[in-house]
Amino acid sequence: MKISERIRFFWDVFLRFAEMYTWRLIIGILLVLASLFLVLEPAWFVAALDSMRIPYAIFLVAFTTFFFIRGNNFLVSAGVIALLILAPGIWPYFKTAEKTPIEKTLVKNEVEQADFSVLHFNVKENNKHIASVAEAALNSGADIVSMQELKENSFQIIDTMMRKKYPYCISDLQFKGFGLAVYSKFPIDSGSVFV
Repeated sequence: MKISERIRFFWDVFLRFAEMYTWRLIIGILLVLASLFLVLEPAWFVAALDSMRIPYAIFLVAFTTFFFIRGNNFLVSAGVIALLILAPGIWPYFKTAEKTPIEKTLVKNEVEQADFSVLHFNVKENNKHIASVAEAALNSGADIVSMQELKENSFQIIDTMMRKKYPYCISDLQFKGFGLAVYSKFPIDSGSVFV
């Protein structure tokens, strides 16, 4: 067999395969490309899809399992290859976290004192124990305390309690369910609320 005949033979085999399995080939290529995009992040819009790695991996496991049961080896292979490509992008989600700077300092038995402290509470819109939230804020000794999801009635309770220790406040309750208040021990020159 001449080289040109061999090339023609392999080309014909490839064309027959592509005709018979076109949809499988397209799906396999799309799965692999999606994994490559999620791992390599070649553009900003792909980086925005970073949070889709885990759901995509779950989809690939279900996809591969389904076609393994159905006996479709080509799509099983494509799913496994896509999973293997995606694995390095998923690994950081399961890796244990490094120690925070505070934990590293505590290991050395040193005490680190902050110059300034901020405390934030998401008080929940219909909090029945709003006074205990205000007490916790007062007992914290933070320099600035912010609270969100305040309603008019909960703000009245909190404001009365907080003003004893935090004389300066910026608040905005005009958006229902998204009211907020920031209390400070230090004067606030000016402030704006952006929603």
